[in-house]
Amino acid sequence: MKSIGKVHPRISKLRNLPIFIPFTRLRADTYESVRRYSPILVPLLDDYAYSRYFIKRWKEKKTFLNVEHDMVVTPGAIEALRDCRAPWCSIYYGPPGVKEIRGFMGCMKFSREFIAAHPRIWFKMKWGELDRILPRAATCALHVHADLVAHNRRET
Repeated sequence: MKSIGKVHPRISKLRNLPIFIPFTRLRADTYESVRRYSPILVPLLDDYAYSRYFIKRWKEKKTFLNVEHDMVVTPGAIEALRDCRAPWCSIYYGPPGVKEIRGFMGCMKFSREFIAAHPRIWFKMKWGELDRILPRAATCALHVHADLVAHNRRET
């Protein structure tokens, strides 16, 4: 088979790091912002599907990136999360000066080390409860990167 071109080495490395987009209504600009990384689309069909999605990721025990359906990932964001040595990190996308964690799950890395340290963090719960449970249950600090995603709250 003849090669039609080379894949950039950084992109090639990222293909080994699964990027999931759990969604209720997938926004085109969200998908386009990470399309080159071949994200895995996960439809969420009921209020408990997001917690089941995380339970499944935890059972796999592998590092992964979570990109919510209303995030537009800017160049360098995926690489920043991939290259970060912190076991748990996120891209901040809230208002300037606000330090609370709530809502940072929009673009977040969960390492296998973080998953192993928190084996029972998830249980069946409604989607709106997850980002309140996570910071309370975590035993390490979240490392936060700034200004690398846009939150697309536009209604479709």
